[in-house]
Amino acid sequence: MSKKNWLIIVASISLTLLLFVGALNYIIDPLQHYRKATWYKTCFCEDARYLNPGLAKNFEYDSIIIGTSMSDNFVPSYIDKKLKVRVLKLSMQGASAYEENRMMDTAIHTGKVRNIIFGLDVFSFIGDPKRLYYGEGSMPFHLYDESYLNDYKYLFNFDTLMNQSRHSLAANFFNRKDKLEIDVAYNWNKYFTFSKENAVKDWRKMNIMKKRDVEKYRFAVLRKSFDQNIMPHIKNNPQIKFSIFYPPYSILTWVDISEKGFLEDALYFNNYVFEATRQFKNVKIFNFQDASNITHNLDNYKDVNHYSQAINEFIIDSIAKDAYLMTDENAEVHFKRLREQIKGYELNL
Repeated sequence: MSKKNWLIIVASISLTLLLFVGALNYIIDPLQHYRKATWYKTCFCEDARYLNPGLAKNFEYDSIIIGTSMSDNFVPSYIDKKLKVRVLKLSMQGASAYEENRMMDTAIHTGKVRNIIFGLDVFSFIGDPKRLYYGEGSMPFHLYDESYLNDYKYLFNFDTLMNQSRHSLAANFFNRKDKLEIDVAYNWNKYFTFSKENAVKDWRKMNIMKKRDVEKYRFAVLRKSFDQNIMPHIKNNPQIKFSIFYPPYSILTWVDISEKGFLEDALYFNNYVFEATRQFKNVKIFNFQDASNITHNLDNYKDVNHYSQAINEFIIDSIAKDAYLMTDENAEVHFKRLREQIKGYELNL
């Protein structure tokens, strides 16, 4: 056999295999990029950055939740009941403001969004305004846009086949437990123990770590990221109601922030967000960071930051009745109270 014929055979086999992979990935569509799965189950993809855009494009909803792991333990059916909405959770662990921006943009472009519940996590806004949490190349932007021209990255991808389509097939034929259940997607509440012991252990670990690069946390850096990533959505979508909440980190988080030298930057930033959005009638801001009934009870936390599902439910209950709502009259009170709590805090072991 000539070298030319051999190359033709190899190329033909490779092309056939590639087309087979593409066809299989398209039919299964494990990330529901083209359609919502109806007569079959897809597997649960743990990386929300890959799964969320398909959910946003193809599921039915009128409201979304955007945030970091501080928003993972929200239960959509609970929110629907309390706020009289139909919500889709689109949280992403460790999400940067830029990643939240792209997720928000994808959902808004569907025309479905009437309400956005946004967990404004100060750590999302550090560093470059276009920072990706897992670094360059970690965000599958080809799943977020409306173009089909770059879908080859999804369809003709052996990773899609082996890591997602294969599991989806197993979820249907072998009754695997990792089938996508939208009400508990990303929810890690049952996998951890929430206790003072765990929170203190994490805090001590943070104390022996190297100091943070404080320059990434400066107010000017945080403000620039908010202005570029979040503010345009608020300005350009007056028809969408934004319920922004400041997550109730434990008091130990704030003690650590204070000791590492960027407490005032964080507080100035939170105040800036309030001041910058107060003119917009479609924005409400809820501040839970000085809620000592939560933040000082370390049994609510699995570490210094992450609280249990019960606290997520408390946040929703509060939003439903406008509790912890920031106003012109109480905004400074919130920040003053938190400063006093941090200054006077003593850990009793």
